[in-house]
Amino acid sequence: LNSPALFDTASMAAAVEVHWQLYGRSGHIRSLGLYILLISDFVVCTIWFHALSFGTLAERITAWALQAIKLVLALWFLRKELRQLQSQGGPLKEQIQEYFTDPWNLLDLSAYALLFIGVAAQVSTRKSLLADCTNSIVALLLWFKLLYFMRPFRSTGPLINTIFEIMADMRTFLVILLVVVVGFANAFYAILGRALTEQECDEKSTSTARASCYEKLAAGPSPSFSSPWKAVRSSLSYMLGGYDLDELDAGSAPVLLSLLWLACMLLVTIILLNVLIAIISER
Repeated sequence: LNSPALFDTASMAAAVEVHWQLYGRSGHIRSLGLYILLISDFVVCTIWFHALSFGTLAERITAWALQAIKLVLALWFLRKELRQLQSQGGPLKEQIQEYFTDPWNLLDLSAYALLFIGVAAQVSTRKSLLADCTNSIVALLLWFKLLYFMRPFRSTGPLINTIFEIMADMRTFLVILLVVVVGFANAFYAILGRALTEQECDEKSTSTARASCYEKLAAGPSPSFSSPWKAVRSSLSYMLGGYDLDELDAGSAPVLLSLLWLACMLLVTIILLNVLIAIISER
């Protein structure tokens, strides 16, 4: 499946189709069913485990039974991964190298390892920030792996392959986009990320300007640009239309900030996004 060139001939494609229909399809659907059960159990644990684990005896038993089911299913899939590693053939070093060249294998091992860490954290303390953060990452990995199980089917496989091909084509574009976004984030942060000083306010020529300056001094830096990371995040949100013009008007240089915002909208939202559309249209 990872080397489409192998299936260019009609005879090879027919042989693969026959093998899939006779042997592979049923096993794949069985694995898919168990994986959906794993995700369902994980979702239930994510939503109700904390409440159930502090409830009645029956609720606590239910909570830990759900955790046990999740562990059993994860161990079953981990066993499949180990069997896949052993079936590579050749020296052990080459088996390991070949196994880890597949991103899906890395995703599997990461998801199951973090899942075990999350369960261990919940066992040690039922209200753990480590468990919550770990489960957040595991949730994303588990749901993303569901795309892998959808690849062999004719209705979903071509769409998923197209998505990954587009993502591969976007690598250079994303580097350019990152440079532009970080540049605008730096520009906005230089103005909005710094708090005014009393000396700057005292130097204002009019009482109205001084009063406005002291109001901005009391308010502190702009919340959206109070740190470099927030500046990058806000600049990314600008690309998707999530901007607050009042926040720019309240800055110490509203005219320059408005010009920066206009340049950001023109370059990122209009030009670069149209370039992205052109890249996708070429597929």
